Amino acid sequence: MTIHWYPGHMHKAQKYMIELLPQVDLLIEILDARIPWSSENPAIARLRGEKPCIKVLSKSDLADPAVTALWQARFEQQRNVKTFPTRSDQPAGIKALLGLCRSMLPERAASRNTSSRDEYGGPSEKG
Repeated sequence: MTIHWYPGHMHKAQKYMIELLPQVDLLIEILDARIPWSSENPAIARLRGEKPCIKVLSKSDLADPAVTALWQARFEQQRNVKTFPTRSDQPAGIKALLGLCRSMLPERAASRNTSSRDEYGGPSEKG
């Protein structure tokens, strides 16, 4: 007797991801910096294919910095993958994440009219 353990909500979410991925330019995957391997969903890498991906290592302030650096090096050996460690006590770092997204998609950033946007892509206070 074979037991299949894959809850319906997970199947539904994966099916929805497959439908949406053609419309997505970049994936952001949130991992726990303390346990990056365990918090990674192996299906994400398979589904994303060659799409650019940023692996955000959350709670990096609670992880060993040397070990986090090793994980970053390991992840960034993968094609089109960058890492972004973030601290739970510094939510302002998200602006830097937006800059990383833009650097991974330069053709998209260049095609936008930046005259009415601030340096992070949001509406400028002037315009």
